[in-house]
Amino acid sequence: MANAHPQTQLNLIQVYRGIAAVLVLLHHTNIIFQRDLQQSFLAHIFDFGWAGVDFFFVLSGFIICYMHRSDIGESNKVKTFLLKRFVRIYPLYWVILAAKILTSWLLGLGQNTGSKSILEIFKAIILFPYNDFIGVSWTLSHEVFFYILFGLLILFGFRFMLPLIAIWAIGILINMLGGFSQDSIWNFVFNQRNIEFIFGCISAQVILKYGSKFKLGKFLVIIGSLLVLMSATVSFLDPARKLSPVFNFGIPLTLVVLGSVSVELNNFVKVPKILLIIGNASYSIYLLHGFFINNITKVFRTLFSKLNLSTLYDNTVAINIFGAITVFLSVFCGVIVYFYLEKPLLKYLRRNVIT
Repeated sequence: MANAHPQTQLNLIQVYRGIAAVLVLLHHTNIIFQRDLQQSFLAHIFDFGWAGVDFFFVLSGFIICYMHRSDIGESNKVKTFLLKRFVRIYPLYWVILAAKILTSWLLGLGQNTGSKSILEIFKAIILFPYNDFIGVSWTLSHEVFFYILFGLLILFGFRFMLPLIAIWAIGILINMLGGFSQDSIWNFVFNQRNIEFIFGCISAQVILKYGSKFKLGKFLVIIGSLLVLMSATVSFLDPARKLSPVFNFGIPLTLVVLGSVSVELNNFVKVPKILLIIGNASYSIYLLHGFFINNITKVFRTLFSKLNLSTLYDNTVAINIFGAITVFLSVFCGVIVYFYLEKPLLKYLRRNVIT
């Protein structure tokens, strides 16, 4: 039987949210450096940083199931669940989306954004699949899809939904074998990354059932971390090789999450406050890091040009120092946005929208 009152604060899960955001940030820093400066950042060792998305999906599945497992079948709780998820995802996203669209129209920046149709803008507003206004919004579409499915699970319970979830999982496996075309809605519904939400839910179910009696935590963390390191090494040695997000990262990261929560439930784990802050700010960092990296890079390029320091682009040490500063500033700006926009916005909406 599931615990009625799971431990609400799991510090390692919060830290992992920050790590996932920073991994994606490092990955995009390297991409932007190669595009704008024709140089790689840290010898492209963070090419595998896209796995931060897989980490997010596993973590989301775990968090939602861990906190709301007892709500399943309680139809009166579905409204509150969906409101909480709506408040968590959409308001900050809408602020950033509106800023990007207005900037494009008023300042003539981002021609692709400015030329979008009303229908495309509407799709972006509701996070309909395959909108590209904000680079990472495709992942939010998957998050929203998962929340809707879990909301249906709360509404109808396991008896009705479990067969549909099983069919969904089978459809995902079929799609992994090339069953649906890349741009079809079916490819989105049965995208292989969706199964990572299920992995997270299974991990939460194990923890809720066994709690502190689950003793394999350290072993799973070690095995999962080694598997992640192996996949990251393959990505570094052979950047052109296409790795499976589910098998190369989703499954190992699931082991890390399951093991870490087990360790934290059985032992006191001291976590540096700065890591918790980054974890708390992970959504702001995730949404805005592309904007910050692009503009910080432009500022430095302009500055170097005016100071006749463009030759520094060919200096490996200098370019990596520049990259490290860019990463630091991007994370710092994301944290500032969290404290002065996201956090107050969430506080207001939770007080006035969720009852």
